[in-house]
Amino acid sequence: MSENFRDRLMYLLKAKDISQRQLAIAIKKDPSIISRYLSGEHLPGADVLQDISDFFNVSVDYLLGKTDDPSTSEDRKLLNAALNNPAAKMSDEVKETIKHGILQTAILLPYIEKLDVIEDIKDQINKSEKRMIVPEEIPLDFATPVPDDKLEPEYLKDDILLCRLYKGSELPNKGVGLFFRNTEIRKRIEGKDEFETVPVNDILLRKFMVSENNFIILSIANPKYGIEDNNIVVPLKKIETEYKLVAIVMGIFRVKKETKPTES
Repeated sequence: MSENFRDRLMYLLKAKDISQRQLAIAIKKDPSIISRYLSGEHLPGADVLQDISDFFNVSVDYLLGKTDDPSTSEDRKLLNAALNNPAAKMSDEVKETIKHGILQTAILLPYIEKLDVIEDIKDQINKSEKRMIVPEEIPLDFATPVPDDKLEPEYLKDDILLCRLYKGSELPNKGVGLFFRNTEIRKRIEGKDEFETVPVNDILLRKFMVSENNFIILSIANPKYGIEDNNIVVPLKKIETEYKLVAIVMGIFRVKKETKPTES
């Protein structure tokens, strides 16, 4: 049993490009414990097994090598509900073939219809009842539509972001991220030559780059529309507080848009 768990854990770490340290931080264990799991010296208790399965979004039985189906019972429930919808006019045999194919080659990714800047992102993922089907080899944690943002180009509207949680370590030097902004800004009072401090709570989709002097530069995601005046430069430590980086965007699912015919 210990060997099966060790092999499954090694596979998941490699497939999802997760380091032992990242896993240890996520499940609140010392990295040396993860090394013991991978050497086969130690098998985690029930609580830790559940934490690891939640982290990788697989079932405990899959972790222990009891099944080759990584899907959780919640995944199966949601998939069964979709296939048993009266609108899905297909035989039971076809349904089982589809279900088997999806559960063996893909994951049902939690889909958050509207992000909440106040609520913890992990709680939002756990509460999400909707799913997207994506290939299992892509390391993803959730999907969500592009947030409303006056700086983003209109053509991104309704597109879906495929995201991987930022777990507070090993920040890439550059990338595209989702930031929860909870801060205060000085704003000119309309009609007066005076300023006031106002709270700002919103969600930013931003390209980011870490500078050599430990500042992070946030710019709009599409360089075609990049305007340096709109760049935000903040100390790196603020990505954990005022400009909290919650996820790295790994890809965008483009939603087909209606286009107006050009006039001749």
